[in-house]
Amino acid sequence: MTEQSGDRQLVAVMLKTMPLLEILVGAVEPVGVTELARKTSMPKSTVFRILTTLVHLDLVARHGRRYTVGPRFESLSYPLATRYRALSDSLLPYMVELYNDVHQKVTLSVLAGDQLFVVNKIHGHDRAHRCCPGVTVPAYCTASGKVLLAYSASRVQVSETALVARTRATLTDLNELHIQLDRVRKEGIAYSRGEFSPGMVSIAVPILDSGGTLVAALGLCGPSGGWHNHRTVETLRRAAHAMSRRRPIGN
Repeated sequence: MTEQSGDRQLVAVMLKTMPLLEILVGAVEPVGVTELARKTSMPKSTVFRILTTLVHLDLVARHGRRYTVGPRFESLSYPLATRYRALSDSLLPYMVELYNDVHQKVTLSVLAGDQLFVVNKIHGHDRAHRCCPGVTVPAYCTASGKVLLAYSASRVQVSETALVARTRATLTDLNELHIQLDRVRKEGIAYSRGEFSPGMVSIAVPILDSGGTLVAALGLCGPSGGWHNHRTVETLRRAAHAMSRRRPIGN
């Protein structure tokens, strides 16, 4: 095998590996080989072979016949996690109070490039509330990500080629995304209804410092239903306001 052909094979493997990791990062519960093969249009044998390697590397964890992202994801994101540790620790009590009020997954997130970085999360025992702090996911299809993109001082640009449809509801039109982000800035709240994961709804609001600069996004996520009502929205806004008034709030 020549060096050039070896490079091509490596690229081919990576192109098959990344979609699997992206699905597992966004999954709300462990995913089986059959579902992964269907979503990626790859043979089940190929999916199983790649997963076996990823499990060996601790990038993926096996639970019976199903898979989730593995413990090495958190270690790979350690520099970012360390950077925001003080922020996470200072806001944790507010996150716990918010979870006790609404009983839906609570997330604290920041922007890493055009990706959403989960700094911390609070959730219950239900597997549907599983989330992985310390990993990055696409920002454009999550409520917290939309808040971060809308309020980012640097006005992070998302390319249209990056708008990949994760579900049938995922927004893939750049102009429509800009319209949504304008609305988020005006209303101070963002929604994602099945755009990141089918059957899941998330809402998020910004946490600002005393000068009105974005610090992080505070989000709620849960299965579709009536939980994301006016009372929940107001509870989320009050929690973010309380976090914004906390001193110090910087990372």
